[in-house]
Amino acid sequence: MIFRVLRCLRAEITKLWRQRLPWVALILVVLITGLSAWMNAEVVEEIQGASAFPRNAFRFFSIGLRYGVSMGIFFLVLIAGLNMSAESGQGTLKMVLMRPIHRLDLFLAKVGVVFLFALVLLLCVAGTAFLVSGSCTASDFGPVVDPEYDDPENPYIYTEAGEMWGHLFKALALLILPVLTAGALGLLVSILFENPGVASGTAVVSFLGLETVKVFLEGRFAAWFLFNQYIPTFEDHSYVAILRGSSEGLSDAIWPAGHWVWSLWVPTATLIVLLIISMAIFRRKAILS
Repeated sequence: MIFRVLRCLRAEITKLWRQRLPWVALILVVLITGLSAWMNAEVVEEIQGASAFPRNAFRFFSIGLRYGVSMGIFFLVLIAGLNMSAESGQGTLKMVLMRPIHRLDLFLAKVGVVFLFALVLLLCVAGTAFLVSGSCTASDFGPVVDPEYDDPENPYIYTEAGEMWGHLFKALALLILPVLTAGALGLLVSILFENPGVASGTAVVSFLGLETVKVFLEGRFAAWFLFNQYIPTFEDHSYVAILRGSSEGLSDAIWPAGHWVWSLWVPTATLIVLLIISMAIFRRKAILS
């Protein structure tokens, strides 16, 4: 079974990268990420006074990461929404299933290619944010220091560099599950609708609806049950906010007690439920009739 799935996955990867939309998405996301980090480092005038922010690469990285993921997540949902529906609308999915291919193998391959694109997208955002942030004027991935401390030889350190690197890797690691879940949401919609326009539009609107609910439930306990609560979009309650707060020397950049557990099990449970529902619908769907 593994070899059958891998053969299907290779075919799905080939089909995906022959399309223009994934490349356009990656290019735009890289541009947004780079511009966000660069503009905050090179264009926005440095704040002076008691509210001055420390100037370091970790801060610019967190800004680029947030806006890159915010843009990329909608492209991911859009592309996942077209994954099945585009082939259903063109009739190619029916032709594929007329061959000796198990539906489960094809479904796993579809899931795999969506997840692979999500990881590539996240890697491109992180890589771009890292390169741009590190190359900005007078910034490095060192300790977060008070920009107005009188003794430059012995600066006042808010957070050591090692702790900041820990925040950075935690922010990236905790983005993986909710980003994959967003891809699974788009895939479910793609299975439900055969018209690619309807499917892609419904996938994006569904995610926007969840974002609206997140904003409406801000500060309430019920918001913790939303997987997109842990994605830095319109309202950032992900660990990226902790990374940025720490890079700005904020002493209250700490997650509430128990938030770690919720940020792991909520996306995981939602992902499993979405995949089970998607697989059940796909296996029972009358595609060959």
